[in-house]
Amino acid sequence: MWRLRLPVTPLWGAALLLGLCLQLMAQDPIQNRKPFTVELVLPQTPVKAGEDFTVIATVTSNLRECMVVQASLQASQDLTFPYGNFNYTACLCDGDRRNYYWDVTANRTTKVTVMAEATEEKNICTEDLAVRPLSNRVDSQTKTLNVTA
Repeated sequence: MWRLRLPVTPLWGAALLLGLCLQLMAQDPIQNRKPFTVELVLPQTPVKAGEDFTVIATVTSNLRECMVVQASLQASQDLTFPYGNFNYTACLCDGDRRNYYWDVTANRTTKVTVMAEATEEKNICTEDLAVRPLSNRVDSQTKTLNVTA
């Protein structure tokens, strides 16, 4: 039987252990965590065709740093915006939660999608301290809006 002997000193052992720990930390699931989440709120009961109602989007920050987030409601042929379909831009910091509102009219049952995206716009956050996440820069949610005649 052959025995392999490697000259491992305490310094070498510490370096190998440190390298292993760094590798394990790089694979941490926190890297895949979303920097923010968006939630779409539609009326609980069906709306009447042609009747105005309000769509609410809530964007919540999950980062410690500030970031610029733009929220928008995706237009479709089945939705009309009597007062305009606006894109909202705001600075979200640690744990911030913002609500955005759109007045909408629908004539039939349709899908409604809200999208939020981290952008690089200047002069939104104080002193331009905003970061832009390297991944997961966009979040969206789609729900069905029930419309009755």
